[in-house]
Amino acid sequence: MLVKCAFFLLVGPVVAMAKPLPSVVRGVVVTTPGLNTSEAKSYATQNDRYLLSDYLETTRPGDDHEQMLKSKLERAQRAWLGGDIEAARAEFRALTELSLKADWRDSQREVLQTAYLRLAQTAESTTERSGWLESAARLYGDLTPVSDLFPPPLMTEYESVKDHLTKTEIVFGDVFPDSRYVLVDGRKIEISTQPRLQISAGLHRLTALSDSHEPVTEFMTAAQLRVLRLSPPVLTEGTCDGAKIRSRSAVPSNIDVEIYSGATCPTKKFESALNEGRLITAGPNAFGPGAPQVRAKDHTWLWIAGAAVVAGAAYAFANQHESAPQATHRSGY
Repeated sequence: MLVKCAFFLLVGPVVAMAKPLPSVVRGVVVTTPGLNTSEAKSYATQNDRYLLSDYLETTRPGDDHEQMLKSKLERAQRAWLGGDIEAARAEFRALTELSLKADWRDSQREVLQTAYLRLAQTAESTTERSGWLESAARLYGDLTPVSDLFPPPLMTEYESVKDHLTKTEIVFGDVFPDSRYVLVDGRKIEISTQPRLQISAGLHRLTALSDSHEPVTEFMTAAQLRVLRLSPPVLTEGTCDGAKIRSRSAVPSNIDVEIYSGATCPTKKFESALNEGRLITAGPNAFGPGAPQVRAKDHTWLWIAGAAVVAGAAYAFANQHESAPQATHRSGY
């Protein structure tokens, strides 16, 4: 009964709505390439604005998608508390299918981790249990499960699975040279303070956020990250007072956007997207309604290895993709 009550209480914090933007924030700041982040952030703060990367990170993944996650969790919980294990397993499996479909926040990732561990707890074979534990460790190994929810032997096995995962160290500054944040399966990594990270084998969702380049979401393995470099399109063209947005669909359509080129350059105010119909064209994606559209066709890949190496990485990716949770859409909802 204690376990069931604990799981019921878990619903409170994990389904909190996405963190709202402060009401005083009047818009976002896009920078020209190469601008110092500290200078740009100081300017944005002084003018009651967010840097673009902060805005996109703060508003993910969108209230409508959060409600969907909450509904699935509530159905799974009702079945579990009601003793209908098979129905609960079906609902928990439905939750795991959402793992790679959005850049979930940690509170939401805890829900998904719980789903994987519940499936492991109720698995009918050792092989099945190991598979669910490995997926939980691969995607959410940075999170600490609520131990009261699960039997100690399962937690001991989970920790062992985590310890034995094959991992590769990735230098994010090399892979995403123009980005400020990388969201790894929803886990926020700030490149300047955490330039290296051990990535487990298997497929991962990676979203790169920048103040000067378009946001980009890709599904990649650690092997791919070792041979690929991603440089998404620059958001602006021109410099100083001549700078302008290159692709209007690549910036938020529901808030004022301003270009900042540095203290020595005059700033250029970008007219509110709310006043231009052409700007309201970005469909909802992993960041939620009003966020810039992630468009794979605009990505610019810089290869640093020969064709044989790249072909090998593609083969490895195909094998990993077959065994990993599959994403229905390339960049989420």
